[in-house]
Amino acid sequence: MAAVRRRVLGTLLLCLVGGGAAVADGPPELATIERRLVEVQADQSLTESDRAAIEAQLKAAQRHVQSAAELQAQRESLSKSVARAPQRIASLRSERVTAPAVPPDADLARLETVLSETQTALEAALAEYDAHERRVQSLAQAPLELQAELARLRNALAGIDGGLSRDSANASALADAMRLAQAAQAADLRAQIALAQERLRTVQVRRELAFAQRDQAERRIGVLQDQVAALSVRLGELRQDRARQELADAEAVLRGAATAHPLVRAAAAEQAALTRELAKVLQADAESGLVIEQVRARQIEIENLHRTTEAQLELAGLSAPLAQALHDRRLRLPRPSDIQREIAARSREISQARLRQLELDERRRTFGLPFQQAAERVRALDPAPAPDQQEQLRQRLGGLLRAQASLMARLDDAYARRIALLGQISVHQQQVLQVAQAYVNLLDSRLLWTADLPPLGTSGVATWRAGLGELMRPPVRLPTADLQQAPRQQPLLVLGMVLSVVLFALRRRLQWLQARDVQRLADVNRNRGWVTLLAIVYTALRAAPWSLLLYCAGQLFSASAARGAVTAAGIAASQVAPAVFVLAFLQDLARGGGVLEAHYQWQSQARRALRRHLAVLRLVAVPASLLVIYTQALAQTALRGTVGRAAFVVVSLALASFVWRLLHPQRGALAGYLAQRQDRRLWRHRRVWHVLFTVLPLAPAVLAALGFYYAGVQLQLRLVYTAVSLLAILLVYYLILRTVALAQRRISLRQALARQSGDTDPARTAGELDIEDIDDQARSLLGFCFTLALAGMLLWVWSDLLPALRALEHVVLWHYGGADGNAGTVTLLTLLLALVGTVVTVLAARNLPGVLEIAVFQRTQMDAGARYAALTTSRYIIVTVGVLVVVNLLGLEWSKAQWLVAALGVGVGFGLQEIIANFISGLIILGERPFRVGDTVTVGNVSGSVSRIRIRATTITDFERKELIVPNKTFITEQFVNWTLSDQILRVTVKVGVAYGSDTQRVCEILAAAANANARVSAEPAPQILFLAFGESSLDFELRIYVRRLEDRLAVTHELHMAIDQALRAAGIEIPFPQRDLHLRSVDARAGQALAGGAPPA
Repeated sequence: MAAVRRRVLGTLLLCLVGGGAAVADGPPELATIERRLVEVQADQSLTESDRAAIEAQLKAAQRHVQSAAELQAQRESLSKSVARAPQRIASLRSERVTAPAVPPDADLARLETVLSETQTALEAALAEYDAHERRVQSLAQAPLELQAELARLRNALAGIDGGLSRDSANASALADAMRLAQAAQAADLRAQIALAQERLRTVQVRRELAFAQRDQAERRIGVLQDQVAALSVRLGELRQDRARQELADAEAVLRGAATAHPLVRAAAAEQAALTRELAKVLQADAESGLVIEQVRARQIEIENLHRTTEAQLELAGLSAPLAQALHDRRLRLPRPSDIQREIAARSREISQARLRQLELDERRRTFGLPFQQAAERVRALDPAPAPDQQEQLRQRLGGLLRAQASLMARLDDAYARRIALLGQISVHQQQVLQVAQAYVNLLDSRLLWTADLPPLGTSGVATWRAGLGELMRPPVRLPTADLQQAPRQQPLLVLGMVLSVVLFALRRRLQWLQARDVQRLADVNRNRGWVTLLAIVYTALRAAPWSLLLYCAGQLFSASAARGAVTAAGIAASQVAPAVFVLAFLQDLARGGGVLEAHYQWQSQARRALRRHLAVLRLVAVPASLLVIYTQALAQTALRGTVGRAAFVVVSLALASFVWRLLHPQRGALAGYLAQRQDRRLWRHRRVWHVLFTVLPLAPAVLAALGFYYAGVQLQLRLVYTAVSLLAILLVYYLILRTVALAQRRISLRQALARQSGDTDPARTAGELDIEDIDDQARSLLGFCFTLALAGMLLWVWSDLLPALRALEHVVLWHYGGADGNAGTVTLLTLLLALVGTVVTVLAARNLPGVLEIAVFQRTQMDAGARYAALTTSRYIIVTVGVLVVVNLLGLEWSKAQWLVAALGVGVGFGLQEIIANFISGLIILGERPFRVGDTVTVGNVSGSVSRIRIRATTITDFERKELIVPNKTFITEQFVNWTLSDQILRVTVKVGVAYGSDTQRVCEILAAAANANARVSAEPAPQILFLAFGESSLDFELRIYVRRLEDRLAVTHELHMAIDQALRAAGIEIPFPQRDLHLRSVDARAGQALAGGAPPA
C-alpha cells in the first residue's frame, strides 16, 4: 500500500511540474499532450473513472491545440492573400475580357460547337458572378458580426484565464489535466481572436477584391452573352439562308413539275411543303435564341435587385425615399401571372413540336427506300405507262422522294433542337418566376405597411403643377404602324373588336329574345332553370360590347411599340374594361322586364333604386378609375401623388356613397327584403352593418390620404373583387335554387293531379319523393357548396396580400416556454391565425355534419339513430381538433396542460364526478345507442319522445309537449323503458265484462269482429280473445290486439271501446254494474248514544 502511494505522488508531482511549465510558458505542445496520454494509459495506480476523466481532458486539450494551429495557418494565409490583393485588384480591373475568336468562314457545324462551348462558359460565369455577389453581401455584414464575435471570444477567454488562476493551487492528476485543457482552450480562443482581428482589419480590402472579381465576372457575362447572341443570329441566318435556297429550289422544282405526271407533281408539292415547314422552324429557332438571352438577362436583373433590396433593408431599414423607389420598382416588375401564362404557352409549343416530331418519325419509318418506294408507286399506276416512261418516271420520282427523306430527317433534327430551345426558355422562365415571386413577396411584405407618398395636404402647388403637366403632355406618337399590323400580329384582338360591333347591332334582338322567354315563366310545365340561365346569358351579351371594345383596344395600345402615355392609356383601358362590364351587367339585370324583376320577383322600387345608383356609380367611378390606373402605369411620383391619388379618393367616395344608398334600411334597394324579416338578427343590427359596409370603401381612401397610397389601392381592389365574387356566387346560388324550386313545383303538381284523378297506387306512391326533404337537402348542400366557393374565391382574391402578413410576425404579444426548453412567442399573426381557426371550427361544426348527412349517410343503410350518433360524434371531433389547434397556436402545449388534467382528476374525485359521469355516459349512449332520437321512452314516471341527445344530458318531450332534461347517467345506472327500440309493435289489452247468463260464444264473436274491423289493429300478430274469469259481477273477457305504432295505442283503445259497446247493445248483451250485498243490523240505544258522543243515560 505504501508503494502504491509513493508511485501516485510521484506521478502527481511530475504532472504538476509539467503542467505549471506549460501554463506559464504558453500553450502546451501537442507532443507533451500525447506523451501524457501514454503515461496515463500505462499508469496502473489510477482507477478507471480517474483515468477516463484525465484522458477526456487531455484529448480535449489535444483538439484545442490542433484547432489553434489550423487557425494560425488560416490567419497567415489570409495575411498573405491580402498582401497580394492590391495587385490582384489592379489586374482584374485592367484585364480585358474577350470572347474566343470565331473564323468568319466557319461552317454550320463549327458554329454550333462554338455556341455550345460559349453557352457552357456563360453558365460558369453566371455561377461565378452569383458566388462573388454573395461574398460582397456577406462582407457588407462582416464588421458587425466580427465585432460581436470578438466580444464573445474575449469574454470566454477572460473566464478561462480566471479559472486557471483560481485552480493553480489544486494538486492532482485530474486537476493538472483540466488546467492543461483550459490552457489549450485559451490558446484556441487567442487564435480565434487573432483570426477575427485579421478578418476585421482586412474587410475593406477583401470587399474591394470581391467587387473587382464580381465586376470582372459581370464583364465576362456581358461579353459571352453578346457572343451567344451573335452566334445565335449567325447560326439562324445560315440556317435560314440554306432553307431559303432550298425553298427556292423546291419552288422551282414544283413549277417545273407543273406539266409532269401527277405523281411527280404531288411529290414536288410535298417537298415544297416540307421545305416551308423547315424554314418556319428555323426562323422560330433564331427568335428563340434571342428570347433565351432576354429571359436570362431578366432573371439576372431581378436577382440583383432582390439581393440589393435585402441588403438595403437589413442595413438601413425602410426609409421614405427607399420606400418610394421600391414602390416604383414594384410597379415595373413582371407579374407572376403573366410569367405563368408564358410558361403555359411554351408548354403548349413543346407539346405541338413533340407531336409533329412523332408524326415525322412514324412517316420516316413507313417511308422506306426512296427509289424502291418510287418503283412501287409507278407499278401501282393504272393504266401503267410505257416501259421507257416508267423508268424515267421512277428516276424522277425517286429523286424527289430522296429529297423528301432528307428534308424529313432535317425537320426531325430541327424539331429536336426546337424542343430543346423551348425547354431552355421554359426552365429560365421558371427561374424568373421563382426569383420574381420571391422579390414580389419581399416587397409586398414591407411596402404595404410603409407610406409611399407624403400625406395629401403636404403637396405644394409646384407638385400639383408638375403632375397636371405630366397628365396633359401629349403622347410622343400614336402607334399607327402597330395598328396597321394588328390584323396580322393580333388577330384575336381585332376579332374581339369586330365581335363588339356585332354585339352592338344585336342588342335589340337579344332584348326581344329575353322578352319572348319571359312568357314561359307563367307556365309551370314550360318554366325551367335554363330559361333563367339563358336570360342571364342574354344580359351578359348585351352588357359586353363596350367593355369588349375597351379591352381589345387597350390591349392593342399596351402591346404597341410606343411607350409612355400610349402604353399607359392602353393598360388603363384594358384593366377598367371588366369594371365597365360588371356595372353594365348589373344595370341590365335591374332594368324593367329583366332578370331581377321577371325571374327573381324583385320589387319595382328596389329594382329602380339599384339601377339608378349603378348609373351614378358608373358615371363617376369609371373615369376616375381610368385616371388611377393611367397614373399608376406611368409610374411618375408627382402624377401619382396628386392626380392619381385624388382620383382614387373620388372612386372611394363614389363606392361608399353607392353602398350607403344601396343598403339603407329604409330607402335602399334591400329595404323591402329587410322589412319582411324584422324578426331576424339582420334587421335588429341593420344600422351596425349599414355603417360598417359604408366605412369599408372609405378606409382605403383614408390610407391613401395619409400617404399609404399603394396599400389603399391594393385594399380597395381586393374589396371590389370580393364584392364582385360574392355577387357572382349569389347569382349562381339563386339560379340553382330556383331550378330546384321549379322542379319541386312540377313534382307537387304532378302528385296533386294524380290524387285528384284517383290514380294513386299505394305501392307506387310509397316511394315518391318528399318535397320538403328535397328542399331541405338542396338548401343544405347548396349552402355548403356556396361556403366552399366563397372561401376559395376569397383565398384567391386575397392571396397576393398574404406575404404582407409576415410583418405581423414581428409584433410579439407574449412569450411562453416550450416543452423542449426553448422559448416561444405568440405574435399578432399567430393570434390572427387562432381567430381564423376558431371561425373555421365553428363553421365546420355547424355545417359539415349536415353535409355528411346529405352526401354520405343517406346513401348508406344506416338508420336515423345511427346517423344522429355519427353526426354528433363528428361534431365533437371537429370541435376538439379545432380547440387543440387554436390553443397550440396560442402557446398552450399539452405538456403545460397536464396540470389541468391533474386538476380535472381531483375535481372528478370531489365535485365534478357527476358531470364527468354524465359525460362518459353520453359517450356510451352515442356508442351503444340504447335509444335514438325519436324513440319513445319511459324514465321513472315520465314518458315521452327523445328529441335531443347531448354529451351531458338528453331532452325528452312528453305527451303534453313539455321538455324534460334527463342527465345521461340516469340511462346508464337506472332502468328505463324504450318502447320503440327494435320493434314498434305494441300490445293493447281491452277488458270487457258481461252479465252472468250471457252467450259467451257470441261475446267472443263480437270482440273478434270489432278487432278485425279496425284498421289500426295489426293482422300479424292476430288478435286474441280470452275468457279469463268469473268475476264478482260479470264474466271477464280480455281482447288482446297489436298496433303498429305507439301513437295508435290510445286511439285504438277508444275506437274498440265504442265499437264493442255498440255491438253488445245491438246483441242484447248487458254490461252489468258492480253488485254488492248490504246487511243492516239494529244498534242498542246506549251504544248509539255513545257513538254520537252524548252522555249515556243514568
